[in-house]
Amino acid sequence: MHIIHKIITFIKYDIWFVRKHALSPARRSLVSLLRITILSFRGFNQDKCSLRASALTFYTLLSIVPVIAMLFGIARGFGIEKILESQIRESLHGHEEVAEKILGFSTTLLQNTRSGVIVGIGIIALFWAVIKLLGNIELSFNEIWGVKQCRSIGRKVTDYLSMLLICPIFLVASSSITVFLTTKIQDVAQKVPLLGSPIIAVTLNLAPYITLWLLFSILYIFLTNTKIGIISGLSGGIIAGTIFHLVQWSYVTFQIFTSKYNAIYGSFAALPLFLIWLQTSWLIVLFGAEISFAHQNVDTYEYEPESLDVAYATKKLLALIIMKLCINRFCKGEPPLASGDIANEIDAPIRLIRQILFELASINLLARIKGDSDKETGYQPAISPETLTIQYVLSRYEHYSSQSSRLSTAVISHPFGEYLQKFNEKLANSPENILIKNL
Repeated sequence: MHIIHKIITFIKYDIWFVRKHALSPARRSLVSLLRITILSFRGFNQDKCSLRASALTFYTLLSIVPVIAMLFGIARGFGIEKILESQIRESLHGHEEVAEKILGFSTTLLQNTRSGVIVGIGIIALFWAVIKLLGNIELSFNEIWGVKQCRSIGRKVTDYLSMLLICPIFLVASSSITVFLTTKIQDVAQKVPLLGSPIIAVTLNLAPYITLWLLFSILYIFLTNTKIGIISGLSGGIIAGTIFHLVQWSYVTFQIFTSKYNAIYGSFAALPLFLIWLQTSWLIVLFGAEISFAHQNVDTYEYEPESLDVAYATKKLLALIIMKLCINRFCKGEPPLASGDIANEIDAPIRLIRQILFELASINLLARIKGDSDKETGYQPAISPETLTIQYVLSRYEHYSSQSSRLSTAVISHPFGEYLQKFNEKLANSPENILIKNL
């Protein structure tokens, strides 16, 4: 029992206080792997991914017909409608009855949208359903990454429609490439018999995984409204794609509960089974997003238990440090720092830094500056550095609120409010209240 207690204590607390730079490369990699695993599972729970998966299941059920109808409309323009249909049927393997209904409804919706008096309204409704679904997926990813701002409506329209345009082409291309590579390897195997069976077996087994790995990775990298490293996106994509394929295979191979549901629901049994599959799929997708986040930001989570419950005094200190960094860059004429750069510079958890940056920008102490990419946002002072004293920044920061409150106005009118105001004036006139740039 003592050993088990020590292991639990190490996983919960001690692992976050290990300084990796003092370890050998092998131990450093092991500590990083353990931290990524712990962060992923802990984040999955803290970010309420089960609840988010349920919401996404609901939105998917509402939007799946319009989304597939739009994909078919795009596929027809490229002459790949039949190939896309076979890909969708393959993706819904084990849900043939549901797939048949969805494809039938999608075809009918597309025909109705392309003809009739209400064609304009139909197209707008189609676009709205697609943007709403992708917007909710982005919102879930942004919450996992601690990103407070979603794309603007303009960017949602352009980015999401670009994604929908590329999606059917990607699915068809990946399928064609898989068939091409398998054929070529079979040709090589015939010429070199010794290589035959292992090469073909490995290729055929990996082919469905590779498509899923790429699809999940693109989803994480593209939809999240922040810059995600390719390696981090691939890490989440590979693990989530592998789990997804294994779950799909298990569902099809071991349909243990199908007969039970058929006995209870009859022909209606396809719906609850499909809902269970959708819910499980979204749980896997969100877990992959947690892995991507943990992989990219694991180095900023040393001393992580202490960062879960940050004192307000610590937040004020971090706000001053962030302002100092941004002011220094601005005065030197250097490009503004992004949230990830600031977190690495301060050696603090990325989510905490993003929260403070959001608050400083909300009270107009910092301004968001778009970088070379729309996902790259830098921060620089929103007002002259000659105005930004310690007391000025702290006073503004102390009055931050995510929404206007009548309670604040009522409390300030209390007699103590006058004393507090005089106290702040004393601080403002103190010789210690210097400009932040001079710190």
